Amino acid sequence: NPNLNPAANLGYRVGFDAGSMLEHGDIVWSEEPAHASWTPDGRLVSKIRSFKAARIMGKSIFVYTGGRYGTQDPSSPPHLRIAEAMAYNGNNIGMVGDVHPEGIELTPQAKRYIRFFHRHNPDLAGTEPVGDVAVLRAFPAVEFNPSQALVAAVLAEQTLIQHHLPFDIIFNRHLANLDRYKVLVLADQDALSDEEVAAIRRFVESGGGLVATGRTSLLTGWRLKRRKPALADVLGIEQPLEEGSALRRRFGRGRVVYIP
Repeated sequence: NPNLNPAANLGYRVGFDAGSMLEHGDIVWSEEPAHASWTPDGRLVSKIRSFKAARIMGKSIFVYTGGRYGTQDPSSPPHLRIAEAMAYNGNNIGMVGDVHPEGIELTPQAKRYIRFFHRHNPDLAGTEPVGDVAVLRAFPAVEFNPSQALVAAVLAEQTLIQHHLPFDIIFNRHLANLDRYKVLVLADQDALSDEEVAAIRRFVESGGGLVATGRTSLLTGWRLKRRKPALADVLGIEQPLEEGSALRRRFGRGRVVYIP
């Protein structure tokens, strides 16, 4: 029960890294507070990142979708949480019941969604996520430079979520299988090993799209500074740019966008 929530700085707070832990076990609990809602000031709150991080590792998540913990927030009703789980968590809609002795009755809308889940259970079983875009969360970048690399990744993911573009959250190990994607996003992922840089370069050369921002690839996997970004030839820069317009270019058969 690590309270997954990849939008939070869990490496600092509790020494947790999703890419390492999720290779073990089959199902994890997450009591994170990011209950599905659309706030009055226009923020989309969701557990989409948690579901995506788990599914790319072949896992599933138990979350509170009903009962005592599912009906306390009127902006996040149980049927919305159940729908979110069906859309992103595969064949698992979480904890819809209640173990509390004074449990709260599920709403009629929630019951309707649960019936829908049971009717369509065979359709959800054995499915895999499909996304054209991969957002990398490089361990040495996100865990050791969270104020830049983590924030940049979260904002890139939020942009994709709110523009309805299917994507996967991937970890370092998945750079060996980039051919399943059309676009790779490196949101200020400053620390990449030489082997990882080579895999990214091959992906772009063979026709993949790359979106990179900020200080991407300026450091090695051990966070030692390079003279220039390892992807400088791909991005078309000699040093990270602090400001200016996005740069667009071709590299091999692929297309590249660098955003300062």
